[in-house]
Formats: sequence, structure tokens, C-alpha cells
Amino acid sequence: MSQLRNMTTGAVLASQVRTANTFWQRTIGLIGKNTITSDEGLWIEQCSAVHTMGMHTPIDIIFVDRQGYVLRIARSVKPNLSHVSCPLAYSVVETGAAAHLGHDLLVGDQIALDASPA
Repeated sequence: MSQLRNMTTGAVLASQVRTANTFWQRTIGLIGKNTITSDEGLWIEQCSAVHTMGMHTPIDIIFVDRQGYVLRIARSVKPNLSHVSCPLAYSVVETGAAAHLGHDLLVGDQIALDASPA
């Protein structure tokens, strides 16, 4: 697991973020989870669109470019939407809804994953 950090402000946005490295991890994502805490997330590389079909809870979706700069933030996206996208995005980060509340995550901020403290 890694921490999702706002490199612009230094704030940790979520401390239990994993990366989707395989086809199945990318396909399944967070589907099937009955709850997703604001501290959980999934970083999907080489992705500019996601869906929330089969989800049970709202999520926040952060679209970033190759350097991790935030291009778009979709907050509290409801389950069962067929398409949420940002054509210029290189990666997508899905988190539990309101993961970045109080952390002032803005378009233009840079985010990155770093190892969680042991």
C-alpha cells in the first residue's frame, strides 16, 4: 500500500492506495466493495476514463497527467454511471468519497504515491 500525497501542499489524501497493475485489477477496480473509506484508493495508470457500474458507494475520481498534475476532479460520483472521463488524462485515481476534503486538492496540484510508513 502507498499513500496518496498532494505534493503541492504536502497533505496525505489517502493512506491505503494500491496500484492497478494487471488487466483484472484495472477491470475490477473498486467494484464489489460495499464500503470504501475516504482513506482507500486505487491508482490506474494509462487510463483516461472509468465507469462506476456495479459500484455500491460514491467515489471521488481524480484525473492526472503523466507528471501527476491534477486535470479534473469528479467528486462523489454516484454508482452505475457508464462513463466518467478526461481525454487528456494519463492516469486516474479513485478514492472513497471526500478523501481530499479539508486538504484543498485543486486542479493544477501535483499528486503522487509514496510508500506508507512502516
